[in-house]
Amino acid sequence: MAEALAALGLASNIVQFIDFGLKTTSTIKEIYSSASGLTSETTTLNDIATEFEKTVSSLQKSAYDNSPRLFREDIELKKLATKTILSARKIEDIIDPLRKQSARPRLRDALQNYKAVLDTRLLVDIRRRLVSANFEQSQQLEDLDDISRSLYDTLRASRDENEGYFVQIMQAIRSLHLQSIPTEPEYDVGLNLGNAPRLGGNSFFGRQDEIEWLKQKLIPPTSSSEQRIAIVSGLGGMGKTQLAVAFAQAVRTSFLAIFWLNATSKVVLQQGILDITSRMSLIPQSQEISVSAKAEKEAVARFREWLSRPQNMQWMLIFDNYNEPNAYDIREFFPYRAHGSMLITTRSTRLMFGEVLTLIKLDEEQGLSILAQRSKRAEAFEDPTAQNLAKRLDGLPLALATAGDYLRHVPDSFKEYLVNYERSWQELEESADELPDYEGRTLYSTWNLSLSLIEAHAPEALALLRFMAYFSNEDARFELFQYATDEDQRPLLSKALSSKFKFGQAMRKLQEYSLVESYHSAGSYRLHACVHDWTLDYLNCRINVQFVQAALHCVTASFVWEDSPTSWSQNRQLWQHARRLYHFRIQGMLKGPGSLSSLDDLLTLGELFRRQDWLKEAEAIYQWTMAGYEKALGPDHTSTLQTVNNLGLLYSDQDKLAEAEEMYQRALAGKERALGLDHTSTLDTVNNLGNLYSDQGKLAEAEEMYQRALAGKERALGLDHTSTLDTVNNLGVLHWNQGKLAEAEEMYQRALAGYEKALGPDHTSTLQTVNNLGILYRDQGKLAEAEEMYQRALAGYDKALDPEAIRTFIPALNTTRNLASLLEKTNRFKEAKRMYAEILPNIRKVFGNSSQRYQAAAQDLERVHSRE
Repeated sequence: MAEALAALGLASNIVQFIDFGLKTTSTIKEIYSSASGLTSETTTLNDIATEFEKTVSSLQKSAYDNSPRLFREDIELKKLATKTILSARKIEDIIDPLRKQSARPRLRDALQNYKAVLDTRLLVDIRRRLVSANFEQSQQLEDLDDISRSLYDTLRASRDENEGYFVQIMQAIRSLHLQSIPTEPEYDVGLNLGNAPRLGGNSFFGRQDEIEWLKQKLIPPTSSSEQRIAIVSGLGGMGKTQLAVAFAQAVRTSFLAIFWLNATSKVVLQQGILDITSRMSLIPQSQEISVSAKAEKEAVARFREWLSRPQNMQWMLIFDNYNEPNAYDIREFFPYRAHGSMLITTRSTRLMFGEVLTLIKLDEEQGLSILAQRSKRAEAFEDPTAQNLAKRLDGLPLALATAGDYLRHVPDSFKEYLVNYERSWQELEESADELPDYEGRTLYSTWNLSLSLIEAHAPEALALLRFMAYFSNEDARFELFQYATDEDQRPLLSKALSSKFKFGQAMRKLQEYSLVESYHSAGSYRLHACVHDWTLDYLNCRINVQFVQAALHCVTASFVWEDSPTSWSQNRQLWQHARRLYHFRIQGMLKGPGSLSSLDDLLTLGELFRRQDWLKEAEAIYQWTMAGYEKALGPDHTSTLQTVNNLGLLYSDQDKLAEAEEMYQRALAGKERALGLDHTSTLDTVNNLGNLYSDQGKLAEAEEMYQRALAGKERALGLDHTSTLDTVNNLGVLHWNQGKLAEAEEMYQRALAGYEKALGPDHTSTLQTVNNLGILYRDQGKLAEAEEMYQRALAGYDKALDPEAIRTFIPALNTTRNLASLLEKTNRFKEAKRMYAEILPNIRKVFGNSSQRYQAAAQDLERVHSRE
């Protein structure tokens, strides 16, 4: 466009365009800085939009006078101006009644901010259209863009959910669909730092050369579709995360969207993407993931698709702390289309699929800058001892920041701190069983010095820091820690957790000494990975049994037992904290003797592991729990027997049928003695034993168990109780196995009607009965009816479960295989092959390569492949 305009002698019009923008910007500054409320009528939105239309019309007329055709860009600008006038009039209609409702200064400020943003949307669009036309950017354009962005960000930052009228204004913005670029509205989502640590004030130093290097590598030239990847590697404590966040803030106007993601583990990364897709308006409403299916894998797929759209190229992803490339491949989360910019931070030196920047230690001058700023002592640059201290801390940003924070709170000189530091270094050398490397000792020594100050001024904060060693270093929240209060056993920790306010006070004290970082999302905190290691290696060199038990209770008290569509996702958020409890140094305390309440918590932890498919670890937890109950209560106590029953369920899920039978028989005999023959807990185990006999082909024994369980449940719970219906369904399966198809259909129909009434049509129990009806219809030769049942069951699982859970949910795997078999039987080999291939790796994941189920599924795939 720019070349055509220049050829037609329209350069002066472009200058007029820019000059108009600067005049409007001046007006906006007046609006924004005004404290007297709404401005005069001469600066209303309507006036500005009308003036804008005149300018565009002038451009358009000049182009038409010199050429017989109109340029597409001019037409788009004309449409933009017309739309803006209409929008402005609608906004005035919305603002007028709000203006009358209240004269409070907050309302006036909100209206001023809003009007400024509406105005600057036009200026941002001018800037982008000129840039997209390869117009040479002047300093004026850059200033224009900076002002526009700052005003836009100010509005978003000042949003107050408790002010009803302000919410109305925000709703008005959304209802009018006003965006910075009307042709690409859904891609301008700005800077999204999520759970990245905050950079306070001047806390980032000494990496300007690295910032410039990243700009060269990651900011794409105009209209470039090339994918750009930069990898920042370095030791822990070198400031990789701080560099990434500072860079994102520095280049926020160069991208339409920037996302920070925690890549510590695959699970954490998936959760971060799920959070983005559920919170941000990245996906059109018609495509939004429903609340009942916030699936990590589906969220990742949709996010990658959004990033891959051809018109969406001006974005940057930051994958922070990707330190374990052997654990998973980060490229699984790259967009499908090779465009956009990505920044990866890592301790690994093995990543070679991008431009690599290795962070080195800071030089002496940079180290002094950190010491001076963090300590608030400008004399550091002239003090030889401060220079010696900077050298002694070896250019490690985290150590320098910790030392500076310490000196800000005490009158000690740099010389006194250096002496104390050397003493701390020596004490560490004498007391530690296994010394960290040189850099680690430097960090540990600075943190150890800070401990004395924290203990003197806020001992409850120090107790909280020690306690945090038993959780993941990410997502530390009061809502999780609040269950640890026990004033008799843990008075200092209980003081820090007595209220959310006290918790925040303790965390802020730890932040003052650079030991804890706050997230951009409010209410949550994190420990730097190096600090996290120190809290366990040094602060808890002897594992605190009480803290282990309290951390275990915090996790299990937050566990969601109910089998609901959202329970999997909610429990998934506890996963990183539960895994920390399985750390090799901590798990020893789980095995040892503990209180009965701790054993109850341990049983819940085993259930959490089982539901997250950590089956080997779940088995270990159940074994520890069973041993603990046996020692504390005896082998025949009901708590012991319930753990035995759960082990039976786990073994059954793993196809270890002999081991499962042993557990069920033991549990049944014990419950009959302790609770009686007709107790519901006894009957549950009777039902489980019936399931096992059915799987083993012992149909007569299975029927005996089912009939006993059904009669007892009908007496104790009623005909329509869901537990009763479970046994009715199981009895239907047994009749089907016996070839009694009429009796089987009767049981299935009774169970289905009861489930639909009690649980709804899409509950997993309902859907398993639907699947069973499909099998029955297949055997009766009613293939159309059978396929309808299978399809209904699979559609229901899609609604009720997360896609990740579906892949390993055994009933869903069974239904998929049943449908594939039906497709094969009706000569639809291509569809059958696709479904067999889809479930084969999932069956292997659940049952293992040597299991009968996997071998049979592999044969299914091989057979249909030969027939295709």
